[in-house]
Amino acid sequence: MNLKQIFEHSIRNPDAIIPFILALPKYFRLFWRLLGDNQVSLFPKIVFIMSLIYFISPLDFLPELLNPFIGYCDDVLIFIGAARYFVKSVPPEIIQQHLREMGYEL
Repeated sequence: MNLKQIFEHSIRNPDAIIPFILALPKYFRLFWRLLGDNQVSLFPKIVFIMSLIYFISPLDFLPELLNPFIGYCDDVLIFIGAARYFVKSVPPEIIQQHLREMGYEL
């Protein structure tokens, strides 16, 4: 099963979350490579990095002290939204090139 299939299958099927979690190192490596690629525009990189800083930061729009579940959900949702925007803004050819160089298929 390739990365795209693992991601799509885990979104539709909660039992398939284990393969998605096991694929996370591959996603981290892909994102790291895309952040360093000069062919990827700067604005999506900035949005992704800012969402990562927000995710890690103790400052929040909805603090965890008020409601821990909702407080962490906004962090995760902002990060996921920024990650999706980042990947969608990268031309598919560049993603495929990096995946081939990493030894994976899309």
